[in-house]
Amino acid sequence: MKQTVYRRPLTASLARVACEQATHSGSDVRGRQAVGDKRWAPWLLEADEALPLLKAAYDRSIKTWATANVYSNGASEEIIAKAVKQYKVSRHKLVILTKCYGTVREGNDADTLAPQDIDETADYINQRGLSRQAIFSAVNASVKRLETDYIDLLQIHG
Repeated sequence: MKQTVYRRPLTASLARVACEQATHSGSDVRGRQAVGDKRWAPWLLEADEALPLLKAAYDRSIKTWATANVYSNGASEEIIAKAVKQYKVSRHKLVILTKCYGTVREGNDADTLAPQDIDETADYINQRGLSRQAIFSAVNASVKRLETDYIDLLQIHG
């Protein structure tokens, strides 16, 4: 295995992936809830920190990446798309899992993220859940955010 040298100190998450996955068996799935937009949750790794993490995971044969449409309001899926593009990963070499069920808001600005009971508003009433319309909307939006033609596995987020 080729050793990757990083010029800046590794974050705790990146170090964990780099160390724990050095002897990876090929069947691990990496969840992506830890990457996204800090406006959604302050502990998230934004793209500048997350992209090296995804690269390190990929370099250690972690080829199955799991995310969800609601993780950081869709930003997690967008970061996966950036990693695929930036590191020129062939799409067929990854297995991408995402989930549906929850509400993804129409933006990541403070005013859009602030309301707590948005699920029952007229703009969002059919944008969540497991109706045919909600599932198809979620898949179409996820495919767009992931910048891919397909999702390998769609799961129901619990």
